[in-house]
Amino acid sequence: MTEPLERATLIEQLEKLGSAEDEEALAAARQLHGMVTDAGQSWDALIVPEDDEEALSEDLEDEDLEDEGLEDEGEEEPAGEADEPLSPEAQQAQNAEALRIIEKLLAGSNVSDALREELEGYKSDIDEDEFTAGDLRYLKALSARLGKGAAAG
Repeated sequence: MTEPLERATLIEQLEKLGSAEDEEALAAARQLHGMVTDAGQSWDALIVPEDDEEALSEDLEDEDLEDEGLEDEGEEEPAGEADEPLSPEAQQAQNAEALRIIEKLLAGSNVSDALREELEGYKSDIDEDEFTAGDLRYLKALSARLGKGAAAG
């Protein structure tokens, strides 16, 4: 069974890599390696290549995942048009696509409680007509990122 990666713990261990105490730095490196391996991930899947910098999203709404902000490559929207109101048909299509992505993510084998809660929140946003184009871009990017991790594991 794979263990989900916890961002706070990863950061804590990464910060220890700079320790003046060799033993502490080595222990942190081994801890990090074990965490990534236990999660069924790889460093290649977790670290965004420099070539993908243009895919970084500026409008992610989840603070816990903000530093990992990936956006679908090639999809740029002009400033100010990101969340303009959609026609009822377009909104319905957007919501249907989002629900498909959410269900796909929820069906994943290593969905943390925090991610599950976040995805359920998006479902509530859809029900309350508060789901935006930015939310959909975020879900697409998250799905792509987690899909890469699953393929690498």
